[in-house]
Amino acid sequence: MRLPQSTASYTRRVRYGRYLLRKLVHGRQGDLVQGLKDATGEVLAAGRAVEELRYDEAELLAQRDAWDDALDVQAREVHLALRSRGLNAHKERPFTQIFPQGLGYYTVASLKDQVSRYKLFMTALETSLAEDDPVRVSAMGVLREGVEGWEQAAEALASHRNKMIMARTELLLAQDDWERVVERIYGLLVAEFGRDGARRFFPAAARTALSDSAVGSDDDLEPT
Repeated sequence: MRLPQSTASYTRRVRYGRYLLRKLVHGRQGDLVQGLKDATGEVLAAGRAVEELRYDEAELLAQRDAWDDALDVQAREVHLALRSRGLNAHKERPFTQIFPQGLGYYTVASLKDQVSRYKLFMTALETSLAEDDPVRVSAMGVLREGVEGWEQAAEALASHRNKMIMARTELLLAQDDWERVVERIYGLLVAEFGRDGARRFFPAAARTALSDSAVGSDDDLEPT
């Protein structure tokens, strides 16, 4: 009897468990069914929970990245507007005060520097441009909203990823429990039918000497 590899997906264990369940029912081993049914159901529920969280993560990641895009677009617009004020505007104030290290200092900042860089950008605009300067007027509201939105989205994503860690732990525990149940069932079947008889209850890949590359293939449940 061979269990799915530790790296196998939870769906492989569910398929394996469902196969074994039906063989136990057909073989009139009803007293072994409920424990396996419960354990397989736990793996299925835990695995689906992880999948749902992964899908939600994609949306939260997109939300954070959308705010990042909005900030970068606004920085580029300010850069273009100030540089267009004169032939040598990019060599003079206020351009050199706001972009002393270039546009990329803001737009390619690391995740940990994202907020601090854009807050610095806003401070540079406020100290280098007059309060009624049209570039400052049009940019500040967008930047404030963008920084706040990015912070909230990043916090939500971090919180969600903590949930994913917990969910993956639950899945690992469920899979461990499932393996213990299957191994116990195998032992009981061996005691009643012998090793060869017990193996007949299990999927083909679990009762034949297949290579590791074959274990868990689509042919797992095909009879030999």
